[in-house]
Amino acid sequence: MFFDEYSNTETLAEIVKIDPAIAKARMRLETVTANEEFRHAYETRRKALSDWTTGVNTAFERGMAEGRIEGRQEGIEVGIEKGWLALAQLLQEGKTLEEAMAYLKGQSSGGRKGH
Repeated sequence: MFFDEYSNTETLAEIVKIDPAIAKARMRLETVTANEEFRHAYETRRKALSDWTTGVNTAFERGMAEGRIEGRQEGIEVGIEKGWLALAQLLQEGKTLEEAMAYLKGQSSGGRKGH
């Protein structure tokens, strides 16, 4: 701990003079460590807060992963629907199935083929 490293030096005394928050923290630490029952309660609460934070973070990460999976699935479904609509449009324009499929294959690979 920070205070343990500097407890017997002048440095800690100087730091305590400069920052009242550090002095308050040192007094609190001394109080906590002096009383076994209080220290146990403090450690129990600290562990409970840590466990709760871990649970929240785990749930958040799980939710994000599930959201990405659902998003990908929805994207696939939309893509399939658009593909069928594009195929139907090309067939209505008089293209043969082979021409329409070749055109759509060219579209999906980034190339452009004429109508």
